[in-house]
Amino acid sequence: MDPRLQNLHLPASLDIRFFSGSHALGLNSQMQLNEIMEILGRYPQIRVVCTGHADASGDRAPNYQLSKRRAQAVRSYLLQSGVTDDRVLLNFFGEERGRQSGSEDRRVEVTFYVE
Repeated sequence: MDPRLQNLHLPASLDIRFFSGSHALGLNSQMQLNEIMEILGRYPQIRVVCTGHADASGDRAPNYQLSKRRAQAVRSYLLQSGVTDDRVLLNFFGEERGRQSGSEDRRVEVTFYVE
């Protein structure tokens, strides 16, 4: 973890969870993202990477696209707050970097870093 994040008492990352086959943001996810938006508003030196994942159910190609749509949904939500797009980066891996635990793989990992 970047020591500058420790000084701000921020976690290295947060997971935004999704239902199976979905890229829609639920209420809990929106609440988590609202907290991230506050952090981004308060600390202009912080950037985030939104990394989409999918579980291994179904075919690889659709899972890859689903992980991309999940990451895009999180990024779009964060950008609604007026944060510049260069502070919210996008990444996605489908089922490739899953934890092999089903529901835990249906997520977007939001990783904080300091520029």
